[in-house]
Amino acid sequence: MSVAVCRKHGVSDASIYSWKANFGGMDVSKAQPKALEDENTRL
Repeated sequence: MSVAVCRKHGVSDASIYSWKANFGGMDVSKAQPKALEDENTRL
């Protein structure tokens, strides 16, 4: 991941690495339920 892209979006390289480790192999259909579950937990 380019440092310039991380800076542009205000995200650290470490965050990108973590997200890729968790979600790198998933397609959208697998990632969405987890995002919805996290949002419901937060609410």
